[in-house]
Amino acid sequence: NKIKINNETIDSLKKKVQELTVSNQELNDKLKQSNIEHENQIDKNNKAMNIKYDSLANSYKEKLQSIQDKYKSVLDKERKKADAYKEKAIGAHNMNKILTSNIETMQAMSEL
Repeated sequence: NKIKINNETIDSLKKKVQELTVSNQELNDKLKQSNIEHENQIDKNNKAMNIKYDSLANSYKEKLQSIQDKYKSVLDKERKKADAYKEKAIGAHNMNKILTSNIETMQAMSEL
């Protein structure tokens, strides 16, 4: 079976190839445009996420700072109380030494 090729068939095939080439180019252009839109959407979403994460991070930092300030205040108060108790304990110890010394002196004098 020989295929008979004539000018009409060649022209028809050329026309089909040209149509397919144009169609392929249109599809490639649409794909490029779609990729650009997709990348733009990703960038937009990333920027929005970064803003939200930055806001969340700042909120946590503020809360942490508030908690640290609160506990620092409590710690400072407890340190002051501890220092006051220490001073009282030192005072009581010194008073005990004086009283003990006085008692020993009085006992020594009573033995004379």
